[in-house]
Amino acid sequence: MQKSVIWICFFISLAWAISHQFLLLIPAPSEVLYNFGMLLQAISLSYIAAFLFYLVHNYFPEREFKKTVEPMVNKELSSLWEICNDLSYQMSRYSKVNVFETAPLNLDQMVPKQIEKLPVIRGLYYPSDEQVPKNSKKIPADLDYKPINLQNNEFDFWSTASQFVITEIDKRITLLLSLKEFTDTETLMKISNMQSALKNFNFIANTYENDVFFERFDNLFIQRDMINFYEGYIHLKKYYKLQNPHHK
Repeated sequence: MQKSVIWICFFISLAWAISHQFLLLIPAPSEVLYNFGMLLQAISLSYIAAFLFYLVHNYFPEREFKKTVEPMVNKELSSLWEICNDLSYQMSRYSKVNVFETAPLNLDQMVPKQIEKLPVIRGLYYPSDEQVPKNSKKIPADLDYKPINLQNNEFDFWSTASQFVITEIDKRITLLLSLKEFTDTETLMKISNMQSALKNFNFIANTYENDVFFERFDNLFIQRDMINFYEGYIHLKKYYKLQNPHHK
């Protein structure tokens, strides 16, 4: 909006500066009008000079910088979508509920259903000389077995998996805030809401994983809150498509 006003004022000033040269050929009705016209001409020429200075020292360098920054931001947000896509897949896999199976898409119905069906993957590893708490599921002897896969990272628990995604989101938010002049406000808000939802999920996951009474995420708050995660995840897909134009 501010830049539009600058350009509009420039064209008005330019139009007056040109028109004034022709108006000088016509005798002014009074000296007051003549002086007023000269004043407007001086203001217009000053604005045109300032505008040209703005173009050389601000507009063109900023546009070139934006051309450099935008691909980098798109790449980072695209990679974040891939991480969130993996988390979505793992949740779908273990809950056996695909959020995107309905047409039209109904996040309000499917996300709570998925989280409600999501099993709490727990089983803290206890050395052989320690007693395993009753009803606790011990991790298999093969400690390399980690059931949750995100990119090239493997995790035993939803708490550690979600913390990994939170850390990745933190990196992107820091980047976007440092380049907020070139950042889509909606994207920043979606990512922030996504991060908040995952932090709440992470807290619940930590609690449930250390309590033998919880087998699934039977928590109405987190079931609703995770809708924010999926809304951000869907929003980020446009950046993935920019990096992968042939992706449907």
